[in-house]
Amino acid sequence: MRQVLLLCLAAASAFQTPQRRPPAPPPRAASVALEQTLRSLTVARTPAELKEAAKLCGESFPGSTEATHYGVLVDPGSLANVFFDARASASVALVREADAEPPLACVQLVPCAVRREASAARSGAPVLWVQCLCVAPGSRRTGAARELMAWCEAEAAAAAESSGADACEIWLAVRDDNVPARTLYESMGFTGDGESRRSHVILAKAVPAAAAGGPRGPAASFDVLSGNAAGPLDVLGAAARESGPSLVFALVAALGASALVAPFFYGGFEAPPPVAMAGALVGTPFQALGDAALGAGAAVAAEAASGAGSRDEDDVLAALEANPSLAGQKAALWRVTGAAQAPPALALSAIVAWQLAAALSEELYYRALLQNGAAQALTKLSSSPALGETVALAATTALFAVAHAGWVDETGAEASESMSEDDMRGDWLKETAPFGLLFGALFAATGHRLLAPVVCHTALNAYWSSVDAAKLRAAPERAKLAAIFDAQRPPDMPR
Repeated sequence: MRQVLLLCLAAASAFQTPQRRPPAPPPRAASVALEQTLRSLTVARTPAELKEAAKLCGESFPGSTEATHYGVLVDPGSLANVFFDARASASVALVREADAEPPLACVQLVPCAVRREASAARSGAPVLWVQCLCVAPGSRRTGAARELMAWCEAEAAAAAESSGADACEIWLAVRDDNVPARTLYESMGFTGDGESRRSHVILAKAVPAAAAGGPRGPAASFDVLSGNAAGPLDVLGAAARESGPSLVFALVAALGASALVAPFFYGGFEAPPPVAMAGALVGTPFQALGDAALGAGAAVAAEAASGAGSRDEDDVLAALEANPSLAGQKAALWRVTGAAQAPPALALSAIVAWQLAAALSEELYYRALLQNGAAQALTKLSSSPALGETVALAATTALFAVAHAGWVDETGAEASESMSEDDMRGDWLKETAPFGLLFGALFAATGHRLLAPVVCHTALNAYWSSVDAAKLRAAPERAKLAAIFDAQRPPDMPR
């Protein structure tokens, strides 16, 4: 009987409907692998792609803005980094879902030279620096950061291979309190001395040379042997971009001067007005040599008398904080010489080219057009050359000073705790009026020839700019400098 009962229970269990259970979730590694197969990694090639990366960075880093990150991504040297000096074109990589926008992760790789703030032992060493690595909150811990770091290492391997080096170093800075990021980098072979530098730990890794496949960026062509991928055309090209508006202004001023001023003193139109004006404003070769020497000597004397080149002493940050309106000029100077960290001779060439264009445009306008025309017209009206020259010189000196006081704006005045906007404008008027008077006096003394004031103007501007460039590079609080430059620039202005 007992055996019959057991057989019945077995039969009943055989015909019982089984319960459905939910499938077990795939292992985490398999899930990450599946996500990675749906991604694509590309190198940013357009401003629109850089803006996408900047937006992601602005959302990922508390206290930062999209505009600030866009400036860094376009030109990492424009916002002076405290740990490195950018030397060549940077690469920006984006990770996207195959069919989705915007990017879910990005990173920037910057060819640079290590600063003493990062490592006294390796100061000046050419390396590739990783920054702006960020992943959208919903895509973290999916391997996106590792994918970008692997791309950075491939770029470094290609850079070493192309330059014949055995290896290329990758460096990065991670905040002391960012334990997850530091753990990630250390798991990938990055090491450091553990010392805290400005609340950051510096980590580095040497990547052996190898041919790299996949998306390539400009950083892969960085010459790790010389550490100077930016050639003369790169630096002079930056100067040309700054000089462009001045050259256009100079052309307009030259045409205006030739058309409006020529009838006063060129004896009719025996020669076309531009040709006649050029001959009158430059003079004979002997006069040109004398005028050039006079202009150079006047520049030396003016600098010795004023001490303008050392006026800010060595604390450029204190000078900018006291008078933020100076930042507009110094930011442009940084773009010309700081982004590529050019050798001194090349940097000086770029500065001279830039300042020559600026001086020529201003002297054509204030002296050749305004002072020249006013002096000739007033002389004819009053029959007194001395009166005509004096009134024209005074008027153009005042106009020169007032125009240069336009560097001061409300933003700069509000940022200063020690000076009002009126005080700033007053300082600019006192600073620039004597130099306007000097240039005008040189113009009048040489018989309305332009070379002496152009040489004097160019020499003074180039000297002051080279001194400022040296101060900007040597300034220790470079992050604060970057903030001042950023506050003085419209968000949509290219860096």
